Amino acid sequence: MTYLCNLFRNKKKARTGKKRAAAQAFRFLLLLGLALLLPAIPACSLLPPESAPQHFSGDGQRNMDKYAGLCYQQGLRYMEEFRYELARQQFAYAASAAASPGLYADAVDGLRRAERLILEGR
Repeated sequence: MTYLCNLFRNKKKARTGKKRAAAQAFRFLLLLGLALLLPAIPACSLLPPESAPQHFSGDGQRNMDKYAGLCYQQGLRYMEEFRYELARQQFAYAASAAASPGLYADAVDGLRRAERLILEGR
């Protein structure tokens, strides 16, 4: 009788060992697949390419550039008043709406200055 009980236990251990080996093989294949896909991820970025902003002509672009100029001026006023977080917000608006490269560069520069002053104050 004990012989039959031991035989049954050994079969059960053998089955769980096969399941464990299959699970380990699956994990290995999953990790291998992820390792092969990781180098391709930077090519699938959601960020825009690092290039100069496109220039379009028209009333819409001129209006956006005027809005960006107003946001930039408001950001400068906030910087003079030592309200750096509001200035950072206005510079970000100006950079996102700027149509001319000069205004875009100035807005990004103001944004960096405001962020640096915010970090220095903390």
